Amino acid sequence: MTTRKTVSAGPKNEGKLTLKAYDPKLEEMSSFHRQRVEGILRRAESTDSAKELLGYDIVAATPEGLRRVRIAQTRSFSGFSPRTNNRESMTAEAGHVYIMKQRAARFFNISTGREGQQKCVHVEMAVNLENGKLIKNNELLRTLGLMDSNGEPIFSERTAIVPGAKLDESQIERLSPSAVGASANTTGVFRARFSREDLLLSQLGDAVDLYLGKKE
Repeated sequence: MTTRKTVSAGPKNEGKLTLKAYDPKLEEMSSFHRQRVEGILRRAESTDSAKELLGYDIVAATPEGLRRVRIAQTRSFSGFSPRTNNRESMTAEAGHVYIMKQRAARFFNISTGREGQQKCVHVEMAVNLENGKLIKNNELLRTLGLMDSNGEPIFSERTAIVPGAKLDESQIERLSPSAVGASANTTGVFRARFSREDLLLSQLGDAVDLYLGKKE
């Protein structure tokens, strides 16, 4: 029987936290894969970015500990108009956090394409790898400590996108935007069909070594 192990939460610390403070190998992993992930975010079509981000993990150093979630569902958006202050971060260079506000709700997006374009990927749902819970919107942002991060780069001392589950085409479902009540500016909706093995948790250090090619 396989034992599920949780990702270490690390010490509580209200001061400035970094990924390196929790595990230097995690920072190395982020640097190793950053160019590839940024290439995904710079795709000409945000639909391609949304599809390719499925299965990737977002890691964040927070005062409560190291948090890691696996991207499970995404939406791609393009061409909001007219432009508003709330959407300025959407036109930033690819790889910046854009938090769309709608009353009390907060939606986690990442800018894509070239600077000045109105394109982004909405990280609609993710699996919290600490407890296996599916989370979204405010809960997702709070888990990652990103509630007040509008306009910040997703790659920083405290946050990064790193490899998670390697999915094949049969595990990626494209949903009809109209079937899920999407807006007219939605260009694609994608959902990951994770296998049991995709969500079995391991010690973070072991995973880092594997992704860096140090283990077989």
